Amino acid sequence: MATTKRKSKKSSIVEAEPQGKYKLTVYMQDRVYNCQTDDLKQAILSLRPPKITNKVRIIVEEGKKKAERIMYVFPARRLFNMPLSAEFFAKNIILRLK
Repeated sequence: MATTKRKSKKSSIVEAEPQGKYKLTVYMQDRVYNCQTDDLKQAILSLRPPKITNKVRIIVEEGKKKAERIMYVFPARRLFNMPLSAEFFAKNIILRLK
């Protein structure tokens, strides 16, 4: 008895919308961190690198709007280690996007 294989139709692939309102990209020490988030403060604090030795480039996008910030060593350390600093940074960068 011979068996035949049938090719099934390929299912259509639906791309899901990215989760979150903002796209956060951080260039730091030869690494790039990307994430989609609604809460920029928590996203920044969750990165928390062990040691920052060079400048950090942060890009936040909302739709077609884009805001970029370059921070040197000491302000970048403060940003990633202090929740209050991250909160002020997040509020200011959101205001820049408007």
